[in-house]
Amino acid sequence: MTLPVAAVGGAGIVATASNAVPAAMRAWVDAMAAQNYALARGQLPLLSPLFEACGAETNPIPIKAGLSLLGLMEAHYRLPLVPPATETLALMKRALAPFMNGLTTGRPRRE
Repeated sequence: MTLPVAAVGGAGIVATASNAVPAAMRAWVDAMAAQNYALARGQLPLLSPLFEACGAETNPIPIKAGLSLLGLMEAHYRLPLVPPATETLALMKRALAPFMNGLTTGRPRRE
């Protein structure tokens, strides 16, 4: 819903996905702020799978899994959080595959 809201004057976004791919999210929001909606729509095929994966379970379980896949944190869950379901983890892996080189996230990948 961010793109339609931006098209009618909304500004900014609070997005869980920004934790994993800040550079890509910034580029998307910048395109909307510049009213370049064609560019913003063009970026959605890359971002939409991540938005879907982030909503697959209660926040922040999926994004914590994603950050772990990117090497940005350890996969550690304290109650009441639990590890993601196998399906959610697979969804997150597919969604983050285009970002795995560490360049698009804007953050270095830890080895």
